Amino acid sequence: MRVTSLVKQILGLKGVVVREGFLSQREVVVNLKLTRSKLLCPKCNYSTRSCDDARTVDSRWRHLDMGIRETWLSCSLRRLKCPSHGVITESVSFARPVAESRFTRDVEHRWPGVPPRWTGPQLPSSPHCMENSRHDL
Repeated sequence: MRVTSLVKQILGLKGVVVREGFLSQREVVVNLKLTRSKLLCPKCNYSTRSCDDARTVDSRWRHLDMGIRETWLSCSLRRLKCPSHGVITESVSFARPVAESRFTRDVEHRWPGVPPRWTGPQLPSSPHCMENSRHDL
């Protein structure tokens, strides 16, 4: 088994390919590529093959820690023109729209009311996690 396939299975990701990973003393960064050809609106599930533009900067989400290291998922996203919502960044299956959360759904579900052990500005507030967890039920 390739290392990229192993990382994908460990993280439980679907609909993506692991392009590469970086490991430092504090964090693991996993660069992903979406495998679907259609872009999906995160608000209404409108789909299209037409891309309005591609973002030049990767989006990043905090994922559950791997051992003692923080885990970050990074992915280039495209933007589509939804008839109902205008130009909007496409959705990903493992996280909410970037404008709503910088955490994967796994983080939000794991810590709905209990503050995680992480501290610092990148942490979601407990009410935010609780609200997003309730939304998914």
